[in-house]
Amino acid sequence: MPTYKSNAKKVIGNLSKKFNRLSKVEMDKITRTAALTLQADLLNRVFQDGKASNGEGIGEYSKGYARLRQSKGRQVQKVDLHFTGKLLNDFVVLGKNANYFLGFRSEYGKNVSEENERRFKKVIFNSTKAERDIIMRIFEGGIKLVLR
Repeated sequence: MPTYKSNAKKVIGNLSKKFNRLSKVEMDKITRTAALTLQADLLNRVFQDGKASNGEGIGEYSKGYARLRQSKGRQVQKVDLHFTGKLLNDFVVLGKNANYFLGFRSEYGKNVSEENERRFKKVIFNSTKAERDIIMRIFEGGIKLVLR
């Protein structure tokens, strides 16, 4: 009868040792980098490009609000949710110890973002597939560096 030999136990053991080398500090760096990257991409998409999570424009300003924006030197071609900068500055990376997430640091940001999503009938502050793909590449790259 033929015999079968495998190095699976050794390979799994070596991989296990490498994964255990991912220290809390290294995981914190990887997850924080991912969160900060997502924050930057999302801020650019919403407050610069004026796009919702589905890639479409957020909407159009009412005529009255467009006049107000113009009187303050703001653009009116697209909804970019940027008037005073308060909402933009309220959208931050929260958390610690490799448990990071994006959110609003105050009730103001939470309420204004929810009202805008309701008004324009669009999800605005969720990540897009492209943004999630970038995050996955950051995790994969960070883990590969540590496992070398």
